[in-house]
Amino acid sequence: MAEDEWWHDFYSEAWPAIQGDGYPTERTSRECDVIVDLLHLTAGANVLDIPCGIGRHTVELARRGFRLTGIDLKAQFVEQARASALRAGVAPTLLVSDMREFSSAERFDAAFCFFGSFGYFYGDGDVTFLRAVSRVLAPGAHFLIHTHTMETLLPIHRERDWFWADPPRNSRRVIEERSWNIEAGRIEAKWTVLDGNRTTCSRTSIRMYCFPELRALLESAGFEGVEARDAKTGEPLRIGAAPAAIISRRSTY
Repeated sequence: MAEDEWWHDFYSEAWPAIQGDGYPTERTSRECDVIVDLLHLTAGANVLDIPCGIGRHTVELARRGFRLTGIDLKAQFVEQARASALRAGVAPTLLVSDMREFSSAERFDAAFCFFGSFGYFYGDGDVTFLRAVSRVLAPGAHFLIHTHTMETLLPIHRERDWFWADPPRNSRRVIEERSWNIEAGRIEAKWTVLDGNRTTCSRTSIRMYCFPELRALLESAGFEGVEARDAKTGEPLRIGAAPAAIISRRSTY
């Protein structure tokens, strides 16, 4: 395993403990409302969720009547998504794939990268991912990235935080220690999960872009009309707002 592919360890070790109890259905429903609105989805739209994780949004949007394809690198997550889809009585397409290498013969009407899943890669990895998405979208199709940017994160940046992963039982404490790698433009974090007598430690490293940088990256990958919105309100993005919703369109030429 390459030294900088931190996501393999993090999503195998710390993350299952952090999100093991899942998320309230009301939260997933609200987030899907945002996705539908910002992507201008119409009935029966063919939508790509990349990466889809355990399929929270994939399954809910499929339940609403959209045609969903979800892809994720973690086979375990894809299996969880399939189980959730089966329980919900829906049948999205769920595939195991590196998001940078995804390809499809069909063209999607929209795509989204939600819940802070952007900025993982080093070198040209992020633009490689954006180009992969661009290739599978129909001309004019919308693409949504839900992420922190410099404008949203810097005003609230803290070097350390902690929270309970499983309220109200409060048996798993999560400690996050962060540092800003100015040279690389990355937030480096150490995650420690204290679960009884068991301690799990993992790290993350997220490339943090300012909006003009992210707009230029999207435009270089074949997108146009790039906008930055407050992900909660849909209003134009302001300093210190909630995570950003970056919306763009696949170029028509």
